[in-house]
Amino acid sequence: MWLRYRCRKMDDLKRRAMWAFRIALFALGIGIAIPFFNIGVDPAVTVTFYSIASATFAIGVLMYWKIKKGEKLVRDERVNRVAQKASSWSWFLSYVLITILFWVQYLKLYPLTVDIVLGVMFYFMIFSYVISQWYINRQPNV
Repeated sequence: MWLRYRCRKMDDLKRRAMWAFRIALFALGIGIAIPFFNIGVDPAVTVTFYSIASATFAIGVLMYWKIKKGEKLVRDERVNRVAQKASSWSWFLSYVLITILFWVQYLKLYPLTVDIVLGVMFYFMIFSYVISQWYINRQPNV
């Protein structure tokens, strides 16, 4: 019973990896077709499709690599608690950063645009989550 369940899970993971490859190929095809057919769209759209393709391809490669190594994806209670705590820390730190960015703009210390604020927030949330998860994982009791 357990072996059949595990194989079914691995087949599901293989199917997801193949869908990731298909989506990456589709996004890459759209990114190549836009300048080729000279549709007249902003070049940022092409770059966005290239980014989607590369990120989805990387996810598919990681999933396929885990399948080849035979690793199981294990999520126990501690992993869930660490992820929840890290995401709450990341959101709290993001609110603090929004407040800091507000005061930087209000006091005219640096001229902020929407592009700058969104870029800073996007990368800050990712890095603060990863660093929070690393820090919480190092603690013995979570």
